[in-house]
Amino acid sequence: MDVKRGNLEANSASQRSSNLLGSLMLSRAYIWWAVTLAIVVPAIVLGMLYFLHASATKIVTRNTPLLISSLKIQTELVAFHLWFEELLQGDDQHNKDSVWLSLNKARTYTHAMLEGGEIPEGLTTAVQNLAIKLELQQLYAAMDFFSNLAEERLANIETSQAGSKIDQRFDAVFLQLLSDAEDVEKAIKADIEKQAENYRFLILVLASGVVGVSVLVGVLFVRFECKRLTIARQLANSKARYHELCDNMGTCVAIYSAIDDGKDFIFEDFNRAAEKAEHIQKDTLLGKRLTDIFPAVKEFGLLEVLTRVWETGLGEHLPMTFYEDNRIVGWRENYVYKLPTGEVVAMYEDLTEQKQAEADLIKSEQKFQTLTTISPVGVFYATPDGECTYVNDRWCEISGMTEEQALGPGWREALHPDDRDEIYEKWASAAKNHKMFKAEYRFLTPANKTTWVMGQAMAHEDKGGHIVGYVGSITDITERKTLEKRLENLASFDDLTGLYNRRVFELELTKALARSDRNSSALALLFIDLDGFKEINDVQGHEAGDQVLKEVATRMLELFRQNDTVGRIGGDEFAVIIEGLVTRENTQKVVGKLLVELRAPYTLPNGSTAQLSASIGIAFAPSDAKNIQQLFSMADQAMYKAKQQGKNQFVFAKGVCGTNE
Repeated sequence: MDVKRGNLEANSASQRSSNLLGSLMLSRAYIWWAVTLAIVVPAIVLGMLYFLHASATKIVTRNTPLLISSLKIQTELVAFHLWFEELLQGDDQHNKDSVWLSLNKARTYTHAMLEGGEIPEGLTTAVQNLAIKLELQQLYAAMDFFSNLAEERLANIETSQAGSKIDQRFDAVFLQLLSDAEDVEKAIKADIEKQAENYRFLILVLASGVVGVSVLVGVLFVRFECKRLTIARQLANSKARYHELCDNMGTCVAIYSAIDDGKDFIFEDFNRAAEKAEHIQKDTLLGKRLTDIFPAVKEFGLLEVLTRVWETGLGEHLPMTFYEDNRIVGWRENYVYKLPTGEVVAMYEDLTEQKQAEADLIKSEQKFQTLTTISPVGVFYATPDGECTYVNDRWCEISGMTEEQALGPGWREALHPDDRDEIYEKWASAAKNHKMFKAEYRFLTPANKTTWVMGQAMAHEDKGGHIVGYVGSITDITERKTLEKRLENLASFDDLTGLYNRRVFELELTKALARSDRNSSALALLFIDLDGFKEINDVQGHEAGDQVLKEVATRMLELFRQNDTVGRIGGDEFAVIIEGLVTRENTQKVVGKLLVELRAPYTLPNGSTAQLSASIGIAFAPSDAKNIQQLFSMADQAMYKAKQQGKNQFVFAKGVCGTNE
């Protein structure tokens, strides 16, 4: 019993000892985990806080110089444009080096954003966002292009006219360059916002897990927000400085938005120069209709130009002249562009003082000689009777005449014989009404070379308002006329065969019908459809088909006379107008030859040959039809009848048919 009791007590003590040890060990485990958690959790929290702090600092440190640089780029570009224009106007406060310094600064900021490095505001890191980096690379390239364009414009300033293509192109490129810089700024802000959004998400995750550190996270977030607001304020201040710069520009700037489908416009902005020029305050016209404030815009043509630019997106130049008592009292040059936002901006200058200064300059022979010697246009001076008393070297170059040949009435020999009567009439009208003479006409040089010119002249009056002569200029526009002719050809001729297209052919047929009616003569219309062309085109390919169509056109042009008209109506359909002594007999002979020519083998690009024939419908005017629709219909029906009767033949609209055999 005692042994058992001892064993039981021993077992009980052992169990208590074991339980105590187990409890102690469990307590130690708890303590260990508690200590571990007490150390690890704060360490994790501190680590996360440090990470958040580092992230916020990184966002601010990395992006602040980038955002500031993007704003500096815009500011320097605007400053370059402003000072460049002042340099062109002869402002001696600026020279080329000082003006180009702003553009070089913009390049420096752009390069620093791309590659990282020092900027005046401190050290900046390279942009990491690939999309932004691509935009910066494009912006840098655009700056180089803009710089070259500015160099070209500066080099040509002494030989350029106001409103020339390079001027318009320069301003358009500047606006696009400024828009690209703004896009970079927006992209950086969007990237900052995206990083800030990620940062906010981390704050929320941490706050949900560890409430105790929310205050610290909030403080960090507030710091970031404060920095972001600081950047936003800096951006707002930068934009305010930009608007202040625009307001201080000497050029008048008005921005409009279209209403009524472009029939009218509402004022959106108006700078100080425009307020001064128009004698009106911006607050009194913003949001109001242009036609309500300035009803004369329709008469001057400005409303039409604004509408056209808004519709097409193409910039235009509009010179305006103001008259009082039949005398010119003011000049204005308008340059109108469409912004990417859809608004239309008009930039204009009052050139009245400049024009008056030019008139005074003409009174000085020495200054006049200097001006005309360096002028890129031909300059002349004539008496009220039209006797030429002066021409500059450029006038002689354009006309091909010597100064001795041009003086007196001799200059008239430079006019193309076909243009003389019209020019004399326009000159007389302008002189009678004291209006500026302006016309486009041709010179025929002694070497029999035709040169297109734009001629302008205005009356030179004394203080009493009496005309004492005319001063004018001519500009060589041959290149422009050549381009216009090429564009006209593209719109008039089939680009594959070189024949008239359907639109022009129908116009020629209309003229031919009018001549037929006027001269009581007949004409024949041939409607030709190729037999077997589809098989060649489908089997041999479009290149072979095109080769066949060109060869068909060549054979037809060689067969028909010069006064006959050949056109491609569409696909493998052709048409011919035959005029002059037209009878069934001689028409039948010509058509028979045509069938033979068209049936001859055709060499294809791969060296093989192919054959085809033609079905031809013939209608006469006025016996078959008297208008173009009826005549086409009769010839078309006759052509289909020729196909139905076996192809390779012709059919007259009145039912007579035949072949070349």
